[in-house]
Amino acid sequence: MKIDGVFYKENSTLGDVLEDLAFIVSSSKYSRNFSMKGMFVLSSALRGNIAEEKIIGTRDIDMDVDNRDVWLDFVANATELFNENTRLQGFYETITDMALRESGESGKLKIQFTTNNDEIHKTHIDMNIRELGPQTKFILPNLEFTATSLVVSLCDKIAVVSDAKMIQRRLKDLYHLYLMSSIMQFSVVNFLSVWNKRGRKFMSPPAILQGDIISAIEEQYNTRFAMRDIVSFQEVYTQAIRFIDPLLVVLSGVRDTTHLRWDKEKGWMS
Repeated sequence: MKIDGVFYKENSTLGDVLEDLAFIVSSSKYSRNFSMKGMFVLSSALRGNIAEEKIIGTRDIDMDVDNRDVWLDFVANATELFNENTRLQGFYETITDMALRESGESGKLKIQFTTNNDEIHKTHIDMNIRELGPQTKFILPNLEFTATSLVVSLCDKIAVVSDAKMIQRRLKDLYHLYLMSSIMQFSVVNFLSVWNKRGRKFMSPPAILQGDIISAIEEQYNTRFAMRDIVSFQEVYTQAIRFIDPLLVVLSGVRDTTHLRWDKEKGWMS
């Protein structure tokens, strides 16, 4: 909903711009066809639930769109839509030369916001055309938006950490699992329902439990990862494994864990 009379500071940050774009899309006629996802959603959900310095920021917005024609209509009208509904002081410009890639299944809308003080913030919206999955409403102080359920993101990250090649390219997914453990509430049954619909591939035994892989990603974390001076690898790894162990176990076929559910305060419970 729009909150009349509320504007961000004149010299807005990129974070302000991303929140403004999320507000505009969620308040528009396109809202039922779009579902936000990715790091913008995760970082928004984390605020107020975890120390701010532990949150990795993002420079763009990812979303799923259920209809190709709706996306193209959105792109065609984006500049007018953004400028008519912004809560910031400045103006938007859009570049549509990558509105739809050759595959026809993904696209990108480049966006530039210029503040009244002539400061420029560049960002973009990345989108995939697919059937929208389970969704959750996020309510922030000045923003409400609908996003893809974090259980969908959890499925994607489990697939990554089970794969020896992928986990070493996408160390951030392990860190995201550490963060997600502090805000999620779900059951193993719920997870498996989404997993089966998602069609992700699980590698068994999962890479995240193999000693040589753990040593390799620990070295990466301690030398190159942005959060290494804020959270130790041991803390991240220990909490992530605590969080996903029953999921790894059931996907590996070792034993049935469908009686369990995760509570963000108490951990796994029957």
